[in-house]
Amino acid sequence: ETLNFKTYSNTKLLSKWISLLKAGEVVDIINNKHLLTYFQPIIDVKDNSIYGYELLSRGVKKNGMIMPPFEMFHLAAESDLTFNLDRLARETAITNAAKKEITQKLFINFLPSVIYSPEVCLKTTTELIKKYNFKPENITFEVVESEEIKDTDHLMNILTYYREKGFKIALDDLGSGYSSLNNLSKLYPDYIKVDIEIIRDIDTDALKQSIFVALVTMAQGTGIKVLAEGVETKGEFDFVVSKGAHFVQGYYF
Repeated sequence: ETLNFKTYSNTKLLSKWISLLKAGEVVDIINNKHLLTYFQPIIDVKDNSIYGYELLSRGVKKNGMIMPPFEMFHLAAESDLTFNLDRLARETAITNAAKKEITQKLFINFLPSVIYSPEVCLKTTTELIKKYNFKPENITFEVVESEEIKDTDHLMNILTYYREKGFKIALDDLGSGYSSLNNLSKLYPDYIKVDIEIIRDIDTDALKQSIFVALVTMAQGTGIKVLAEGVETKGEFDFVVSKGAHFVQGYYF
């Protein structure tokens, strides 16, 4: 083809084309919208009722097998398809929640690094929420904290956009990856979700207990709600509830 701006914009490094070939399953998932949404309940500890659901995306391969999110997003990242997959996951989750006529609160993950402009990148997401008549205050967007936050100002711009639309904000995986108390103080989320690695065996681990109690203490008096992720045993459940968790989620339920 004649070399011009259009053809130049379609060029990639050879390594990227090789990654695209390897990521053929992800390309198929994106092109054909082969995503499932799992609804994991979030429990209000006051009365053990379902407060809301975290919407979890799973890909469906050509052979019908499920592709877990880590594999999907790893292949997508290698092929410069993270933006496409992240947007599709959000939009599919909202659409499927509408089909299920869910009235409880919805918690939806998003990757800040792929959103260059919230007004542009999140337009279809907000339009879908409006189309299906979801109340903005019932939608919480979760900042995936396991990804390094390199530009806090840019993230603040995204969260400001969400808040202006009436949505809530959660800081996900607090205590893992690159998460820090500095981010907690800057972002001032509506919810903090304590990472599964801290919750695992917390009823018998003194250090994890101290970390959890410190997080709850910081949240008290600020209006920030504490959610314990990955609760899988009665011991874990009893401990986090006794120390002030507002909500819990995990396979125990």
